[in-house]
Amino acid sequence: MENFPAHLSNVSIDFGATHSGASYVTSTSGQVHQILAWPGSSASVSKIPTCLVYDALCHIRAWGVEAKAMDLRKGWVRCEWFKLWLDPSSAPRTVLASRSFSSPKMLWMWWRIIFRACGCTRRIKFVEKMAPVH
Repeated sequence: MENFPAHLSNVSIDFGATHSGASYVTSTSGQVHQILAWPGSSASVSKIPTCLVYDALCHIRAWGVEAKAMDLRKGWVRCEWFKLWLDPSSAPRTVLASRSFSSPKMLWMWWRIIFRACGCTRRIKFVEKMAPVH
């Protein structure tokens, strides 16, 4: 697993409907470093499945490659395509809706997972109520 240096300048997350990736640039070198080592993948890959698995208590049990390949236990839910849920009219009426998961919360959880997987341990502020972009 790659570690973000202390002099981190910028992190970029490619948040796709089916796959996501991440890269960072440091203030000292200005060189872009793409994350290629991900949990559950023995290959060097630039993107992993945008996929989460939740247990019956709404705890994340797996993400990325591991979530995509996992056999689900009773009461567990695999979440994919949740990028599309940012449009409230397209959010599915699933078990997750009754478990009070909002699209922004799922998005934030995914971003937090990606940052932590890359070694970033700094606190990241998230604004739950996002203003629409015009």
